[in-house]
Amino acid sequence: MLPLTLLSTLGLIWGSAFAIARYVMCNGVSPLIYSFMVVFFPAILMSIHCLNKNNLHKVIFTNPKYYIITALLGIVIPNTNKYYLASHLPSGILAIIVATTPFFIYPLALLFREEKFQLQRLLGSLSASCGILLLAILHSTTHLSINYYLLISFITPISYATCAVYVARFIPQKQDVKILTTGMLIAAAIMLTPVLFTHSIASLTSLTMGTSIAIIAEILLVTTGYLILFKILKNYGSINYSLVDGIAGIVGVFFGYIFFTETISKFIILAIVFIALGIILLKKRKPKLDTNKLHM
Repeated sequence: MLPLTLLSTLGLIWGSAFAIARYVMCNGVSPLIYSFMVVFFPAILMSIHCLNKNNLHKVIFTNPKYYIITALLGIVIPNTNKYYLASHLPSGILAIIVATTPFFIYPLALLFREEKFQLQRLLGSLSASCGILLLAILHSTTHLSINYYLLISFITPISYATCAVYVARFIPQKQDVKILTTGMLIAAAIMLTPVLFTHSIASLTSLTMGTSIAIIAEILLVTTGYLILFKILKNYGSINYSLVDGIAGIVGVFFGYIFFTETISKFIILAIVFIALGIILLKKRKPKLDTNKLHM
């Protein structure tokens, strides 16, 4: 697939996830139970695929440290936080906050020596930070009760950004993306298994048809999304991942407006403009450091 097609597809998938998550949360499903389900079942699907290809042994016996770190940073921490906040924040606002991932990717890419410093990227980070600040001011003056959730929501983009840079910097180049995806999903499912013993799953026995379809759709989207994610980070680097977050933010706002009658105020539009400008500046291709990638 062409890079732009991959980026656009993943952006659409991640953006759709916000609306689906809010719909499911509002219908009584626990955020942690939902987080477990959308990892466990994709892990099962990918494990079956690897078993059919006689590759499951490669998942189990290779790169365990890599799987654990990517599972924590890319799934367990950010997704649990995101699903918890889905019923406390408008899906459009949550999508925009997650879209600030590029603001954190660039300094982390410098830290991990994946990038060289460029003024253009510094300006992109500053533009994105203006959008973040505008969102914070807007909600602190109109909805004081939302401050706590707004601050917590930034755990998700920071975790996603750290995972993106880590994957791009340390990815085992000779390993197939399907095996990498399966290993990460299995590790995440194991970490989230205690959820079953601490949260009631009784609500799952009374799911409506609509909620069941939404969960199944999310399972398929997550499976496809992580496959595309590894392909993008392996072949095009963490900075190009910025475009994904921009598309996801736009889709999330659009779905929030269409399905949840959320208002798109002039403040949100201005925040989107700042964040979009930051993403555009950040995603410009750059010369990489002339160093070999470290392999786990």
